[in-house]
Amino acid sequence: GLLKCGECGGGCSKTNHGRYSCTTQRDRGTCTNDLKIDQVKLEQLVLSVLQERLMDEELCAEFCNEYARRVNELTRERQARANSYKAELSRLDGAKRRIVQAVVDGFANQTLKEELDRVEERYAKLEHLLEQEDETPVLLHPKMSKRYHDAVRELVQTLRDDERKDEAIELIRTLIDRVVLTPNEERTELTVDLYGALAGILAVSMSKEKPLADNDAMLSGVKLVAEGRFELPTHGL
Repeated sequence: GLLKCGECGGGCSKTNHGRYSCTTQRDRGTCTNDLKIDQVKLEQLVLSVLQERLMDEELCAEFCNEYARRVNELTRERQARANSYKAELSRLDGAKRRIVQAVVDGFANQTLKEELDRVEERYAKLEHLLEQEDETPVLLHPKMSKRYHDAVRELVQTLRDDERKDEAIELIRTLIDRVVLTPNEERTELTVDLYGALAGILAVSMSKEKPLADNDAMLSGVKLVAEGRFELPTHGL
């Protein structure tokens, strides 16, 4: 789930009184985190962070710039790998021609056959690797920053609409990896930490048909700058 306990790492769930707390502590008593937070207050805190931090002009610019830098870096790496594969394929073509010519000239033997098998196997492997490389550069939309803000604004509006709460939850899941609830040093209140890759915002900004997959190479670059920890005291809840 989205909610995690900062002490045991387990999930947090809602009680009958509309408050969230550590499920492990309630069910097994093996976690010492027995503090609770009201659902409404938690939603308000999350909304506040999303609205204040994600709409920040400087943060948005930093995110977009870092994403562009990382995309360009990944594109160069992919093109370098593709060029390397192509160069090796060319060398293997030459090797195959030499082996075939040797056979034609009457020098066929087991060694040549084994060498040709190795060449063919490597050739097939390189062709497969080359197919895996996306050589088309990712083009950043010039209005990426505006799309970013529009997407966050839509999320904020959706959260405020009771009839669209389910839709809002899905939008939040594309923005936030997890929400961690941890007791403060005095153990008098919970601290709410948000962690997110902003993959959903990126998907909207890039006009992709679906969010980036967890194993997408682009996502790892986004997380370098976009993942953030925002500590919010819950004021004795």
